Amino acid sequence: MEAPKETPLIRKYELPTNVPWEVTDKTQFSQITDILTKNGLVPPDPLIAYRGGGMLAPSAKELAPAYAHFLSSERFMAVIPVTQEPGGKLEQVVHFPTKKEEAPFDVNLATYKLFVGNYVSDHWNAKENGPPPIPEVKQIDNLDDGRVVTVSRYRPYLRGLGKGAGLLGIKEMDTKRISPEELKHVVQVLDAIHPTVSDFRAWTEKNGQSLPGSSWLSDKNSMTAARGQEWWINPDAPTDRLRELSEKVRDMDKDFRRIDPEFNAEQSLEQMIRNNIALFPHQNGTIDNPDLAADTVITHGTIYPENIHQNIPRDGGKPTYTVFGGDRAHVGLRGEMIDWLVAASAESPAHQHALLKEFMTLHPGEKDRRGLAMHVLYRSIHEASWFAKQNAESYGNLVKITHDILTSKGVWESVNTPLLKSTA
Repeated sequence: MEAPKETPLIRKYELPTNVPWEVTDKTQFSQITDILTKNGLVPPDPLIAYRGGGMLAPSAKELAPAYAHFLSSERFMAVIPVTQEPGGKLEQVVHFPTKKEEAPFDVNLATYKLFVGNYVSDHWNAKENGPPPIPEVKQIDNLDDGRVVTVSRYRPYLRGLGKGAGLLGIKEMDTKRISPEELKHVVQVLDAIHPTVSDFRAWTEKNGQSLPGSSWLSDKNSMTAARGQEWWINPDAPTDRLRELSEKVRDMDKDFRRIDPEFNAEQSLEQMIRNNIALFPHQNGTIDNPDLAADTVITHGTIYPENIHQNIPRDGGKPTYTVFGGDRAHVGLRGEMIDWLVAASAESPAHQHALLKEFMTLHPGEKDRRGLAMHVLYRSIHEASWFAKQNAESYGNLVKITHDILTSKGVWESVNTPLLKSTA
């Protein structure tokens, strides 16, 4: 009798650096090899990457097609680990923009990694906490057409907090791999990389550093507070968050009414946004009323699970964390630093509670709590449709947290009431 054939391993969602890649745009790739040669670097052989940016693509046929497409062209930014010699160990990571975009994402990334990275490094206790969360920038190159290439230090033995790779790693946290208690440590790390704007500006001035005006982190940029008041309410724009979220809560209406048959989600949502809009600066950074505005911080912009990577020392010591990304960095409110993680932990209220409790312990002020409520509200509604298709219980948790915020229940007491000058 013939022995049964062994079923091949189907690596549908394999880590991107564990599969071979191929060049799909040789012209662009020649540009990046020129930059590498100038800096004494070479691509790894065989070629691997984190993201292809439309220039590279994974060649492993076992990958799920949607995942392979995500890796190859999710954004116009190729991210490639590189070496100093053929066959050498990985030492640096190149972020190469493959398209000149209207929004300055490449400039933002370089500015964030260099300036915010240096700020954090200056204020970080490496002896006690390990390496600072933002890897050191080794080189920044400007292409003739204005694109900005960033080269930063490579860190090995990292694993993202996402449940999987691709969209799954962005949308959902692996709550079985990280405990609620350890999430408190994560919040502390994130707090360290979100300095107040006043502290950050004072540091850059003291060190004689000037940020590029095209970056959203510059106070001279008209979009410095990218998620400011006009992001929430802007009748002249094709869409704003009030309209976007209003449409989404209509789809959730029957689920809200299971909690409260009389609840009007659209009306409560608009009331919530208008009650708290004065917390936010305008997108150009100006504020209407200093008595009502919240403190602003340099916010990362995309703190989702797969942008937070954990390293657990082999000796069993305290985990350390590396934060990827930064191309959407801007001036914003503190609540942005955990809103995505709260939504991504929808399968576990205990994890959500740990995130919220640690944030409110670090920042007990009413304005910070309201700002957190606004961003958790946005992210919970925005991500609800994903979880509705994935897990009914997780979706139900997002419905509940949305309802709690809009009705000012529990830790969200009074957040959907008018903002007063006496607010602490």
